[in-house]
Amino acid sequence: MKKHFRQSAAFALVLLFAVIFLAHAMSVPVFAGDGYKVTITLGKGLTLESGTLEQEVAYGSEMVPCVIKADEGYGFPADYKPMGKLLGLKFEIDDDNGTITISGKQGATTAGDIALELPDAVPWYSVRFEFGEGLYRELDDGIKVYKPEEVKTNPGIEWVRKYFVSTGYYIPKDYHADKQYGFTVTVDEYSRVWVKGAFDPGDAQPGSVCVVKIPGAEKYASDAKIHLIIKPGLFIDGETVEQDVVPGEAMVPVTFKTTPGFQFPQNWVHDPAYGLSYDCGKTELTISGIPQPVEGELTITIQLPTGELKVEYGPTEQNVMWHAVDPLNVTATIVYSDDPTQYEVVKAEVTSVFIPPNSIQYTATAKDSNDNVYTNTWTVQIPISQVYTPGTQILIPAPINQGRPARDVRPPVNAAPEQPAPAAPAAPSAPAAPAAPAENETPALPFTDVAAANPYLRGITYVYQSGIMNGILPTEFNPYGTLTRAMFVTILGRLDGVDTALYTSSTFTDCDALGTWDYAPYVEWAAQKGIVLGYGDGTFGPMDPVTNEQAVLMLKRYAKTLGADGDTELPAPDYPEGTKISPWAADAVAWAFNNAVYPTETDAAPTMPAERGWMAQAIYNFVGYLIR
Repeated sequence: MKKHFRQSAAFALVLLFAVIFLAHAMSVPVFAGDGYKVTITLGKGLTLESGTLEQEVAYGSEMVPCVIKADEGYGFPADYKPMGKLLGLKFEIDDDNGTITISGKQGATTAGDIALELPDAVPWYSVRFEFGEGLYRELDDGIKVYKPEEVKTNPGIEWVRKYFVSTGYYIPKDYHADKQYGFTVTVDEYSRVWVKGAFDPGDAQPGSVCVVKIPGAEKYASDAKIHLIIKPGLFIDGETVEQDVVPGEAMVPVTFKTTPGFQFPQNWVHDPAYGLSYDCGKTELTISGIPQPVEGELTITIQLPTGELKVEYGPTEQNVMWHAVDPLNVTATIVYSDDPTQYEVVKAEVTSVFIPPNSIQYTATAKDSNDNVYTNTWTVQIPISQVYTPGTQILIPAPINQGRPARDVRPPVNAAPEQPAPAAPAAPSAPAAPAAPAENETPALPFTDVAAANPYLRGITYVYQSGIMNGILPTEFNPYGTLTRAMFVTILGRLDGVDTALYTSSTFTDCDALGTWDYAPYVEWAAQKGIVLGYGDGTFGPMDPVTNEQAVLMLKRYAKTLGADGDTELPAPDYPEGTKISPWAADAVAWAFNNAVYPTETDAAPTMPAERGWMAQAIYNFVGYLIR
């Protein structure tokens, strides 16, 4: 009996171990109870549609599916999910029907009650972008849409919409719209309407449609037209281009290139007011697009900038700025990027190579105190009528720096002998109004860029002390910068003491004030006095560079209004070799040379743009001529 009991116990023990092993091998858990409890808590904006939020589920059985629906005007964001562990249950969102379904059963290896908390649903709205006549929206595939657009969104979601102006329409000056549902309506420089902002429903109820109204464009008159004028700047090749463009239609693209050795200023900001696009590289600029003026009929004038010297930079960790007094007198200012207040100015060595048939290539080389080498190469085209012959001198335009042309000189080429400069005229001895300084008088100037050895020092001193010309900065006169026609006429008007209040009309069509500088009264004074005649097409060209020969022609006409210039025939002056003069300016240049009005301290060519220092000396000489 005792032996039988031991055998039975051993069998039971083996059977128990077998059950445990089999259960483990089949991943079947051993539970203490019969089931588990599922509890679901709903957030704001949610309603139970079917099933129960609390239910007892037997182990291994499916729970009764629970369907929860979003209330009217509410929905689920992309990252919506329950808080708590599903433990084998399924959580499915149906955005189309606005429902959530929770179903399934616990996994074989899980056990325990389940408590799920559903976050609040978010309110949703429809935003309807309604735009007025003359606007359209363009899709990625190029399809143009002229109908309103409606989108479904939640508060705080950002939206951007861009609208174009249809052919035959334009954006008026007073175009505007108040802020609507967090969206602002603006117009960019290309006459495109932008709607931007983060949606703010305000007092609107969830599920409602919020309408954003975008004002339309205005239609051009049937006889509207645009006359487009594009003028090249100094050191930019090409003639002035004029086009008549139908409002809302594309202009014929126009391309300009810089003179060899120069480039478009990299900091040039074009006038964006007319909706044109400017594809500007270093040496080539193309203007295209659809002109969008603010009025139905308009003349658009675009003045291109002055080309600047093409610079090759040294080491990337340093910057270098070049300054050329003339093609053979070049310095490099090296600024250290880690400390912009630290810099050094280095005199450059300049070499030149003649490139047949009509070019000269200059190379400037500068070395700083750390033995870093910087080079700058540019090429100057010689007019074909001045094809270089070794041993002769020619007129060569100098390079420019930072968008300002340096003064023109006739540097020696291949060691050609310099031409002697005519003696400078004596300074006026009997002061007129305004008074000229005595010849040996050189009052201190505040300008750091006017050295004591500057050939135009007396002229600069005189015009500054007399209030005829100011510096471009409190400590900078910029003697080698150029002047426009409007600037020079303003200088003449100051010399004459013009009362600008007497000249309120305008003979020319292109003389509008530039900010706080209203040069128009001075131009009108000069026009009424016969000092300026304009271009013959009703324009004056106020922003065009004034050349030396244009300036002396105006001075001669001005002298005639003062009774100081007769029309007597003058002997031909002894011009420096190679001097070129336009036929219409020959008499004026001869008058200026014979009467010592034309500054001869340097060999400034009559046809080149007038520099500020040269002009100051010309005014000084002119006053001396008047009182002699």
